[in-house]
Amino acid sequence: MKKVLNSLKLILSWNTLIVTILAIIATYFCLQEKWIVDFPLTIVGIAVVFPIVFSIGGAYSRRENALGQYANIKGMGRAIYLAARDWVHSEKDTSKLENLDKIRTTLS
Repeated sequence: MKKVLNSLKLILSWNTLIVTILAIIATYFCLQEKWIVDFPLTIVGIAVVFPIVFSIGGAYSRRENALGQYANIKGMGRAIYLAARDWVHSEKDTSKLENLDKIRTTLS
C-alpha cells in the first residue's frame, strides 16, 4: 500500500492538483451559467492523440535501444567465455575448469 501511495505522489504533483481544481471550478461555473460550447472533436482528437503517439514512439525507441545494449552485453559475455574456454590448457587444473563453469552459469 505504501508503494502505491509513493507512486501516486510521484504522479500527482501540485501542478496536477491545481489544474484539476481549476477544471472542476470552470465546469461548475459553466453548468451554473448554462454555457454550452460546440467544440470540434478534431481539435480534441489532435490534443489527445499526438502526445500519446509520441510517448508510445519514445517508449519503443528506448526499448529498442535497451535491447541493442543487452545484445552487446550478451555478445561480449560470450566472447569472454569462449576466450576463457580456450585459455584452459590443462585438464588436470580443476580451478580453471571451476572458473569456466562459474562463467558459464553467470552468462546463461
